[in-house]
Amino acid sequence: LEIQDVRGRRVVSVSDASFVLPFSTILSGSPQLTLVLARPSIEVVRDAQGVINVMTLVKQPSAAPSPGAAASGTTAAPASEVVVPAFVARSRLGLEIRDGSLKVVDEKSKFESTVDRLQVRLRDASLIQPTTLTVEAALDTKLGQQLRVAGPVRLEMETAPVLSGTELREMKASLRAEADALEIGVPGLFEKKAGIPLSLDGKIALGKDEARIDSLKAVFHNAVATISGKIGPYQPEPKLDLKVSSNAVELQPWGELVPMLRDYKISGRTTLALDLAGAASALRYGGSVKLESIGFTHPMFKADPRLDGSIQIATNQLEKIAMTMKAPGCELQVSGKLVDFSKPVITLAATSPGMDLDQWLDLAKPAAGAKPAAGGGAKGAPTAAAARDLDALLAPLRANAVALATEARLEVRLDRLKARQAPMQNMKAQATLKNLAVSLDSASLQAFGGRVEASGRLDLKPLRPTYSFNTRVEGVEIEKAVESQVAFLKNTLLGRLSATASGSGSSFNVDPAIRALDMK
Repeated sequence: LEIQDVRGRRVVSVSDASFVLPFSTILSGSPQLTLVLARPSIEVVRDAQGVINVMTLVKQPSAAPSPGAAASGTTAAPASEVVVPAFVARSRLGLEIRDGSLKVVDEKSKFESTVDRLQVRLRDASLIQPTTLTVEAALDTKLGQQLRVAGPVRLEMETAPVLSGTELREMKASLRAEADALEIGVPGLFEKKAGIPLSLDGKIALGKDEARIDSLKAVFHNAVATISGKIGPYQPEPKLDLKVSSNAVELQPWGELVPMLRDYKISGRTTLALDLAGAASALRYGGSVKLESIGFTHPMFKADPRLDGSIQIATNQLEKIAMTMKAPGCELQVSGKLVDFSKPVITLAATSPGMDLDQWLDLAKPAAGAKPAAGGGAKGAPTAAAARDLDALLAPLRANAVALATEARLEVRLDRLKARQAPMQNMKAQATLKNLAVSLDSASLQAFGGRVEASGRLDLKPLRPTYSFNTRVEGVEIEKAVESQVAFLKNTLLGRLSATASGSGSSFNVDPAIRALDMK
C-alpha cells in the first residue's frame, strides 16, 4: 500500500497491509472493520511554501461560481444532504499500526524529527459508541544545535458519545499521556532524566457550541497544575473561562533539572493561581504568584537570606508586587507594580528599618568566578576587558522596542545602613528611567556627623553612553571617619570636611572614558 501527495511524494508506504472484518459483526448489523499496517513508513513534510503534504490528500472545496456565471442566470445546484444509512452509522472502524516509523520534516525551518516503534491501536471508532485509542512511540528529536528529546511516550484516550435520540449532543473523552521515561536536555541549562514524572491526565467534553474541561491535571517533576473551565460558545468569537492552579512547589528538587539552581541551592516553595475569561481578542486574566521562604546561597553570604512575597496579576499588569527579604542584621521590603507589558511603566519602593551588610555579607571576599589580574604579561598587551567593546554590548538594548518604551520610578528609604564598618542613617534616593536614560533625581544620607547628597544622569541611547553627576559633602567629622575606616590613624586627624564635585563624560570603555571625563 502506498499513498502519495499531489507532487508524487510518498506519505505512507507499507509492504504488509491487511483488513480484518469478522463475519459475525456483519450478521449483527454492526460491522467492525480494522485496517492493519505492519512496519509502515509515514512522512509528514512542510515544504518551503508552508504547505503540509498530508493536507493535500484531502480534496479542497470547489471554487465559488464566477460573476459571469451568475450574470448569465446560471445557478448552482443546491448541495444535497448526506444521509448516512443506519447500517453505516452502526459500523465500527479500527486502525492498527505495528512498529511504524514517523518522520516529520519542516523544509522551511530546517527541522527534522523521527519517531520509531510507533504503535497505534484505534478500536471501535464510531459516533454513537465508545471508542478507544492507544498510541506508543519512541522519540528521538533534536531542535537546533542544543535541545534534544528522546525516549518513549504513551497516550491513552477513550471517547463516549452523549446522544439525544439519534442526535450527537457532545463527545466526552478521558485521556492519559505519560512521558516519565522521556529525556529532555539542553547542555548546561536543563536536563530531565528518565524517571522524572511528566504526565497529563484529564476529562474533557466537546460539544457543538463549546468545549468543556471537567478536569485536567499536568504533572512535571513535583509540580502539579490543575485546569478546569470551558471554551465557548465558539460564535461569533471563541470565549474562554478557565481556572489554573498549582500545588506549593518545592524548589530545591528542581536543582536536579536546572544546574543553575543546583549551584545556588535554591530552596523554598512557590504557588500559582490564574483565571482567564473573555473573548479571545479581548482576553482578561488575573491571579497570583506566592513565594514562601525562598533561600539561596552565594560565596559572599555569611548566612542565606529568606525571601517571602506575592505578585498579584491582572490583565496586562502586575497589579501589586510585595516582597520581604530577611538576613542577619537586615530587613528589606519592596513594593510596587508594573502596568502594560508591551510598554512597561514600573513603580517600585524599597524601605528598610536597618541593613547591616557587615553581618550578612563578607564584603572582603571576591564574587564567585572573579580572578586576580595575571602579572608578567607582555608590556602593552591588551587585556580581555580592554579588548571588549562595552559600549557595543548595549546595541541589542537600543534595538529593543520594549526596552525603549519602558518607564520606571524607584524610591529608596533606609533608616540605617552599615557597610565596611561605616554607619549611615536616613538614606533616601529617587531615580527614574525613560527612553533608556537613567536619572538619579536625588540621593542623600547622613554619615560621620555630616551629610552627603548626589544627583546624576546616564543616557544609554548614544553609541557612546553619556553621563553627568553632582555630589556634595557637608560637615563630615574626619575623626569619626578615620576611626571607622583607618583604625591605626585613630586620634591623629581632626576637623570637619566639606566638598563638592561635578562632572560629565561618555563611554564605558576605559581609554575613551578617561579622555572624555570633565570633572571639577
